[in-house]
Amino acid sequence: MRKLILLLVVVAAALLLAVPRIVGALAQRQVDDYVATLNSAAATGSGPQITAHSYDRGWFEAHSSQRIALNEGSDDAPVFLVVDSRIEHGLILDDSSPGLGLAEVFSSFSLVDEDERVELPLTATTRIHLNGAASSFVSGETIDHRFDESGSRLRWDGGEMRLDIGAGGSSIAANGSFGQLQIDQDENSLTFGPMQLAGDQRLSTHQLWLGASNLSIEKLAVADPATGSFQVQDFDFFSDARLDGERLAYAFVAEAARITTPAFDDGQLRISMELSDLHAELAAGLRDKYARQDGVEAASGPGWAEMEADMLNLLAQGGRLDIEKFFIATEDGRLDASAQLVVASDAGAPVLVELLMALKGEIDLVVSKALLAAAAENNPQLAQAASMLFKAGYLLEENDDFVLKAAYTGGLLTINGLPLPLPLPVR
Repeated sequence: MRKLILLLVVVAAALLLAVPRIVGALAQRQVDDYVATLNSAAATGSGPQITAHSYDRGWFEAHSSQRIALNEGSDDAPVFLVVDSRIEHGLILDDSSPGLGLAEVFSSFSLVDEDERVELPLTATTRIHLNGAASSFVSGETIDHRFDESGSRLRWDGGEMRLDIGAGGSSIAANGSFGQLQIDQDENSLTFGPMQLAGDQRLSTHQLWLGASNLSIEKLAVADPATGSFQVQDFDFFSDARLDGERLAYAFVAEAARITTPAFDDGQLRISMELSDLHAELAAGLRDKYARQDGVEAASGPGWAEMEADMLNLLAQGGRLDIEKFFIATEDGRLDASAQLVVASDAGAPVLVELLMALKGEIDLVVSKALLAAAAENNPQLAQAASMLFKAGYLLEENDDFVLKAAYTGGLLTINGLPLPLPLPVR
């Protein structure tokens, strides 16, 4: 009996010693998978590139480091975000989901350029779950730092974010709130925030990100005496991508309560539109084909003729564009427009003339006379075109506005009820 108990104790001890090693390997695999997923996203232009990744695994603990390029492709000196992490692995109690977790990761952050390294008051705690999913909580304290070499000053009011990533990077949910960021150098400055973001997205079978996201920025301002300053206040952006069978739809709404530029003051913006009924598999294929290319790859990439053929092939499968609202207001006046463009799914061959014959559309446009006059002052061609349209009856006066209502079907375009001949390409 004693021998049996002793054997069980030895086996249990061996398991306790072996499990962290085994689980450590699984945890490293998950971290490597996340890095690969992020770099795959970066290859399509939808995220930053991780330029260096290291992982040093011990028995109960590991250390990893990632270097992320923040201004890749810029002519400025390279700036990197460095993430250094300590990973505690071994089966651990997982309080955020049923069962056990693989590891818990404690991360710190720093900015590195060619002159110095600045430790950021940011911390992140990440739990890697047994199924490969991960949950992170990132928090940041107030920053007020002056760079010795450049003399620029960085200030940030801190913030926090919760991030949940599905197994294998198949989904991502984020919710965060960040304080104002300000960078000053000589007479130039950048102000960004406060900002709030939320999103819940997942990868489809076509590797398309589906779901909704929302971004709100209280203020975005750039002060530059050389090129002029601009400011955007109370900016909101909402987007939603979804699949209806094999058809893809993408909608977004962008609003700004106030826009100030050297050209005008007290501007407003609202854009609400949806692109729908696109063939999902073809759209995903084009996304992969035209992913970001650099250097030699860009030079040998698809030419204009091939790009045109690909777009015609996609549109031949049908599509719809609904511009519910395109509204811009300035101190001189406003432009208010809406439109619908539809290509039926049985449009025919992917040939331009065939698609133009299958296209149907409507456009409603209202533009203030004062706004058109102000724009025409800096653009003689616009002034000449507006005069010709007015004389031909394609622009109608309505109080202080010009109005245009256009319809297109079967190759025929009418504006305010008057036909406008179009030179269609030869079949």
